[in-house]
Formats: sequence, C-alpha cells, structure tokens
Amino acid sequence: MSGRERTLDALVNVFPDFAVVADRDGRLLSCNRSAAHRLMQKGGCRRNTIFDVFPHITVRSWQEAFFRGRSRLKTLRFEVESEGRFYLNHICPIPDDRGDIDFVAVFVRDISEFRNVESALKASEKKYRELLESISDSIFSLNEEGDVIYVNPAIESFLGFSQEEVKGKAFTDFLHPAETAPDADDLEVFLSGGLPQREFRFLHKDGGARWGRVSSRPVLFKDDVIGYQGVISDITQAKTLDVNLLKIVQENILSSLAAAFSAEIAVPLTRARERLLSHWSPGIDDSGINASLRALMHDLEGISLYLKHLAAFTGTPAGATRSLDVNALAESALSLLGHQFLGAGIELESNLARDLEPASVDSFSLVQSLVNVFNYSLYSCREKADTASPKKLTLTTRMEKDRVVIEVSDTGPGIPSELQKRLADPSHAHDLGRGVAVGLVIARQLVDSQGGTFEVVDDKSEAGAHVKISIPSVIQAI
Repeated sequence: MSGRERTLDALVNVFPDFAVVADRDGRLLSCNRSAAHRLMQKGGCRRNTIFDVFPHITVRSWQEAFFRGRSRLKTLRFEVESEGRFYLNHICPIPDDRGDIDFVAVFVRDISEFRNVESALKASEKKYRELLESISDSIFSLNEEGDVIYVNPAIESFLGFSQEEVKGKAFTDFLHPAETAPDADDLEVFLSGGLPQREFRFLHKDGGARWGRVSSRPVLFKDDVIGYQGVISDITQAKTLDVNLLKIVQENILSSLAAAFSAEIAVPLTRARERLLSHWSPGIDDSGINASLRALMHDLEGISLYLKHLAAFTGTPAGATRSLDVNALAESALSLLGHQFLGAGIELESNLARDLEPASVDSFSLVQSLVNVFNYSLYSCREKADTASPKKLTLTTRMEKDRVVIEVSDTGPGIPSELQKRLADPSHAHDLGRGVAVGLVIARQLVDSQGGTFEVVDDKSEAGAHVKISIPSVIQAI
C-alpha cells in the first residue's frame, strides 16, 4: 500500500459512519469498520466494489452518481431514503498531481435520527400553530421597535383587521384615538413585563372601540431584548357590563331621590287643593275669581297626575323583576313627557290592547327604555323640516303569541341607517356622545337585559321611526 493509500485509509477510519476509498472504476481500496460490517466481513474489502457497500441505493443510481461526481472533479452531495432510514452521501473525487482522477472517497452518514427529530419538530410546530390559530385571544409578537411581526387569526374577530393588515404596523397604531397613548419609556416597561397587565382601548376597523386586557413579556437573546410576545383578551363585554352596572346604581339613586321628592310634595299639594276648594263659592257670580280658581285646580290636578306616574316609575328599584301591567307602565312613561309633546304640537295616540297579559319585567328598565324612545321621537319630530305636515306619536300594545309587544311610531324623519348599525352593535354607544341617539342604544341594552328584543322596523311605506319592543309575558317566563 502506497503512502497515498495509507493516508486515505487513515482518513476513512476516523469517519464514524460508512466511509470507503475506491479507484476510478469503483473497486474498493479501503473501508472503515462500519462499511466492513455492512459487507459482513471482518477484514479487507478489496474483492468488492463500492456499489456493494451501500444497498440503500440501487446499483444503477449509485453508478450514475459515482461517475457523475468523478467526471465533475468536485464533491457530489445528495440525500436518499431507504426502508424508513435517511442517508446523506458525499462522493469526493481525489485527483493526482496531473489532475486526473486517482481515487474516489465516499462518505455516507445515517441521518435518520436527525430527520426523525426534524419531523417531530415540524409536527410539533404544526400543532403549536394550529393551537395558536384556534385560541380566541389575540396572540402577538413584536420586534424590538414595537412593530407586529406575528399575530394569530383571532385579531380579525377582535379588531376587524386581517393578519396581513396588522403585520408590519406598530402596536400603538391600533390604539383608539381617545386612548391616552403611552410614551416610549412606559410602553417599553409594560411590554418588558414591568407591569403584569394593562387595559387598552383599541380601534376597530369599522371605527368603533374594543377594550383589551394585554399581557406581555420580553424575548431575550444573550440577555438582550430582541422583541416582545403577548396576549390580548377581549374585555369589551365586561367593560360594557361595568358601565351598565354603574348606570343602574345611578338610576337607583335617582329613583330614591324622585320617590322622596314625590312623597314630600304630595302633602303640600293636597293642602293647597283643600284650601282652594274652601274658597270655591258657586253662589257668587264672579267669573274672574272662579276662572282663576278653576285654572289653579287644573294645574294642581296635572301636577298630582304627574307625581302619580313618577311614583309608579320610581316605586320599583332597578333590577327588580315582577309581574306588571305593561299598559300602565307605558302610560306612565308617556305621561312623563306628555306635556313636552303637547307643547311641541305633537299629537299623541294610544292603542292599548285590553287583553294584554302581565309581563315578567323590571319596571324601571322598561319605563326608562320607553322614555328614551319617546324622547327620540320628541326630538326628531321637533327637528322635522316639513313643519306643515302633522306631527304625531302612536303608542300601541298587543300580544304576539306568548310575548307582549310595544310599538312606538312617529311622523318624524326616522332613524338614520348609521344609528341603526350602532343599535345592532351597542359596543359603539360611547361614540355617540350624549343625547337622544345614545338614549336609543341604552334602551336597546335595557330591553336586552330583560330577555326582550328591540327592533327598528324598516317600513318603506310609512315615514318616521318605528320601534318594536317584545318582552316575555308571565306565562312565557314560567
């Protein structure tokens, strides 16, 4: 064995997997222990060709690869699979001093374990991605500058933006304009986990707002922050419930004050009425005095009736549900604004069903809802451009199977389509500010809280607003 052959023999024997050296025609000159074991031999391999060592490749394909590598004078690398195992092959031509191929070294490594681990990692990655994409919370990754580099599909149901629309944008780009934008230092402290959680108001694609509770932590590489990861939980509904709870507490306080006012003023009104009656002199033909007394009596009767309805309105605390007469509640709600309708020249018409069943309802919520609807009709009829046409509000009650239906219609300009959209999604109520528009949204929420439905009837044949409220009767509630 020449010195060159001994060098090659030493080279293949340090290779842990299969390694052989062959002449330019493929006859084995040397092989390591692993290759010899493959040939079921204890010693030399000179009686075999290189194609006998590696049965994981057919003779023909091996010959093509071997002679292709030999002719190119450069290492040929390729990978094959056989019987569930994977092999990485290197065919290395070794030229002599004249540049002609003298020997060919072949190294084959069994990479089955590596490929199995790789497959397991890919399967794990697939399961992890499927898990991320199925979670209802929005999961995000940011780079060091705070730009979004990944977000799961839940972001679309939360903010209306697709994953592609969010990627590459800054985290702060999606904060609602009404939200106080954190400065860079505060945001970095929060994203780095300095604060466990923080609530932000985000901007929805349709212009509305969504509340999210955000948790975040830094991504480190060699103690350096290279990005951030976090979760956004949608708490819009919880925030809305908090607002409603606060509103109920405020209404309870208002109810108590109104009830106390009604009780305090009832006694003086009764005394004033008795004193006026004592001065009434039917035998005296003084039309001026009697006319003044009659006017005062009329005013006092009006105040008494108003207080009666106010007492009925405030007599039941918000949230208390019991069997109630919807007709009486509707009349009480209308009476609270009746003088304003008459002062604006708006005709009132009531079509109340006599066979109406009692409803299982919170009187405060129902009356407040009706007052808000009536107030919207009052405002819209006042603002009506066509002052020549009659102004009218119609209140109707009826039974519809086992539900009590209340319908309110007017001859005003109607309910704009944009407001109807807000009614369909009450989470946008804060965008309306204050006034009769937000009152309709609150009415819708109060009706929903009673297990009822609040519907804007789009009747093309008639102008004006037409609201239909349906609530469960006592029979349905049972």
